[in-house]
Amino acid sequence: MKPVTKCLIHLLTKAKEQLEGRRTLSDESLGAAVEVVLPTVIEELAERLKGAGEAYGTAEENRLRWDKYQAYIDKLHAGHPKLSRNRLCEIAGAEFKVNSTTIWRNTTDPTK
Repeated sequence: MKPVTKCLIHLLTKAKEQLEGRRTLSDESLGAAVEVVLPTVIEELAERLKGAGEAYGTAEENRLRWDKYQAYIDKLHAGHPKLSRNRLCEIAGAEFKVNSTTIWRNTTDPTK
């Protein structure tokens, strides 16, 4: 399950728990309670999603970063064709100060 989905489920569960205490109220009062709780849940979700974008970058920023990884891997492979993809990713990871798995996941194999 994606983190955003987990976050949404968590927030909706929290809202449900807040509303369950009000079930003894009339339908009209329950509707008013939903109107109060739902915007809070939506605001919190929007804030969390915004935080994810700030932490990991937008799709466009990620694509630009991944293109740099790929260009570096391709250049490195051209100079050292006998290096394995794993070794290329380790070297690129050290260069960009990220884990080699990050490089592996966001580049294609230049050896093929």
